[in-house]
Amino acid sequence: MRRMLRTAALALVISLLACGIDYAAKDNEVKALLESAPPSSDYPNSGFVNLIDEANYAIKRDGSWIATTHVAAKICNERGRGIANVHLAYNSAFEKIKILHARTIKQDGTVVEVKPDDIAEITPFSSYAMYSSVKAKVMIMPAVENDCIIDYEWMVGGKHSIMPSHFWTSWYYQSQEPTVLSRFSLELPAGRRFTYTSYNTDIAPEVIISKKGKTRTFVWEGRNFGEINPEPYMPALSEICPWFEMSSVSSWDEIAAWYWKLVEPQMKAAPGVERAVAELIKGRETDAERAKTIFYWVEDKIRYVGLEFGAGAYEPHSAKDVFDNRYGDCKDQATLLVTMLRSAGIKAYPVLVPVGFRGPTGKRIPSPGIFDHAIAVAEIDGKRVWLDTTAEVCPFGDLPEVDRGREVLVVKETGSEFVKTPDYTADENGSFQTATIKLNEDGSITASVGWTSTGSTDLTARATYKYARPSKIKEGLEATATSITPSAKLTNFYVSDPSIRDQPLKIAYDFEAAGWANRTDKFLIFRPSLYQSVLSGTPFSKPDRKYDICFSGTSSNTSLTEISLPDGFKVEEMPRNVSLKADFGAYDVTYALDGNVLKVAEKLVRRDARVPAGRYQEVKKFYEDAIQAQKQQAVLRLGQPGHK
Repeated sequence: MRRMLRTAALALVISLLACGIDYAAKDNEVKALLESAPPSSDYPNSGFVNLIDEANYAIKRDGSWIATTHVAAKICNERGRGIANVHLAYNSAFEKIKILHARTIKQDGTVVEVKPDDIAEITPFSSYAMYSSVKAKVMIMPAVENDCIIDYEWMVGGKHSIMPSHFWTSWYYQSQEPTVLSRFSLELPAGRRFTYTSYNTDIAPEVIISKKGKTRTFVWEGRNFGEINPEPYMPALSEICPWFEMSSVSSWDEIAAWYWKLVEPQMKAAPGVERAVAELIKGRETDAERAKTIFYWVEDKIRYVGLEFGAGAYEPHSAKDVFDNRYGDCKDQATLLVTMLRSAGIKAYPVLVPVGFRGPTGKRIPSPGIFDHAIAVAEIDGKRVWLDTTAEVCPFGDLPEVDRGREVLVVKETGSEFVKTPDYTADENGSFQTATIKLNEDGSITASVGWTSTGSTDLTARATYKYARPSKIKEGLEATATSITPSAKLTNFYVSDPSIRDQPLKIAYDFEAAGWANRTDKFLIFRPSLYQSVLSGTPFSKPDRKYDICFSGTSSNTSLTEISLPDGFKVEEMPRNVSLKADFGAYDVTYALDGNVLKVAEKLVRRDARVPAGRYQEVKKFYEDAIQAQKQQAVLRLGQPGHK
């Protein structure tokens, strides 16, 4: 399906004649594609095939614009029927939308039109007045069956660009499903300038000059793109699909100045905000203490609305409105946070984040479209402190992993700059587990397990336990215990308060279980490794691979297990120590006997790395060897005659 970031949008009453669309020609093209479309049997892994994926952007001399998009797709099987539920988002504050046609073409050639009464308009964020202009046209395509075609086209337009005199967008020729025809056209007044860059393709636009030379139309077209079969840890689609991006913006400084002009008026501290800040920081002696208090207040008191960056426009709401309403999207929360920090005398700035891109942002074509998130940064004791309140459980001074390792744009009145946010180190991101086990002579055990975490692992755990029902917490820990041994019975558990973010989240549970070790006449046989969540299975089971392996982020998982052996038993066979080293990770496990206590130490380190597909067998073997190391068994022998 179409994978394009729409230009920033505004309001325009649009008509079918505005773009001079030749519908007879389009119907002929659809007919030809239907007749030539390969049978569904040619795509056993695909739910549907994109027959036409097309968009036309027309930029007018007065700054208004019209975007027309046409989609025709063949549904191959039940897996593809989800695309018949069509959702066309727009912002009614500055856009107008019109559906030009929508129909289903059945396998026997029957055409079933979508009736106007079957098209609904919804307001996804109707509960939040500040975002009531975010709307969508929704329609369920009728008479959907295998080998039918769904075919629809719509127009969206605006009177002017949200960034005056500029436009930007991107276009993907390919998605995971096959595409027969992908076409993007851009119509501009002669003399309008823009730049574009293509990735993973050498497709160049055809340039068409109007008869009177008043307009130029650039047409990018590609055909017959195959399906993409997903693989674990594969690169992002932007790294393997053919696509391009374009922008009329000449520099990143221009974007920073534009965004500052949008956000600066919204960062006025209203009396209510100032009073709240004064009360919050009362008695706080350092900037760090004041900043932490304000950060936690925003994180706790302002509900996060997960609105796509840009969907609600780029201009944030005022700090006063966000403060009064007690909710906001990422840019609104960042604006309020910066405003409150400044009111407390702390230097702070809004930050634009390209969550979906981990490379050098500043080397890309300047475009607001690359940014899909907003956070804040404060200057405290000569250091940058990155702040993202949208995670809702993030400790002060930490930063969610999706924000890390990104070249972000720190927006200031002057001197805006690109800065790379810090990556996690292995010690900053991971988990630490301890387990104490008493093994009885019949193979049963009593066990106590403790677990703490840091970094991204900690944020995930906090979010899980913050919103989980108490009964579900118990059920989850029972499931964890039974994953260690099926007969486990949870006897006690404890989870620390996830809202206390300055202390590590702690989880502890006790259980007892029969048959953890297999008992024969003279032997006890068991697997000492208790940390089963480290490597519960390999994601690399296929014999070969097409794409590079991309491990994102660095982390470590450590487990220390102590097993008290039953009286009268001696170690007959000790598992061997294993040490696996690679540039993408490491796994170590050691076994040691201290009196009658068997001690097991495990550590898995994952490193941020991109491993070429040609080294797949090396990665595959690393995981297989680590799993086998965990599966090693210890053998105890009954050493005292007559002991049963």
